[in-house]
Amino acid sequence: GINAEYGGFPANTLLGLSSDFNDEDKYLLINDRVWDYDDRKVVLQRAQTGYFVTIVLSQIADLCVSKTRKLSMFQQGMRNIVMITGMVVMLTIACALTYIPPLNVGLGTVPITFLHWLHPLPFAFLIFFYDETRKYLIRRSPGGWVETNTYY
Repeated sequence: GINAEYGGFPANTLLGLSSDFNDEDKYLLINDRVWDYDDRKVVLQRAQTGYFVTIVLSQIADLCVSKTRKLSMFQQGMRNIVMITGMVVMLTIACALTYIPPLNVGLGTVPITFLHWLHPLPFAFLIFFYDETRKYLIRRSPGGWVETNTYY
């Protein structure tokens, strides 16, 4: 993950450190390394930026699967220019908030590598696969259990 790549620390070492972690005057010994406040803040900002990117990419996947209620995305296609424009704008804003200094300084994000943009893809594929399977089951058994309990 992001923390490990940047010389961070495992999440289980953070349990119970909340007040000390945010104290600017304390130095913490985590995994045989001394962390000052600035080091801790950078690692936290990278993790928060990665979380932000995960939300954006998951929302794009959700937008794709929410296009139709029963039809597969493969049957419907991606011809809605307004939706495609919205996805491009969403990604552009996410990049701007991550990489453009006046914006990322104001929001507390920091630049991350391209690899970190790939971490959310399994979640996006899971959202896509789940909803395509749900839609398939609804088409196969109209009025069945899946449609009754998952159709919105």
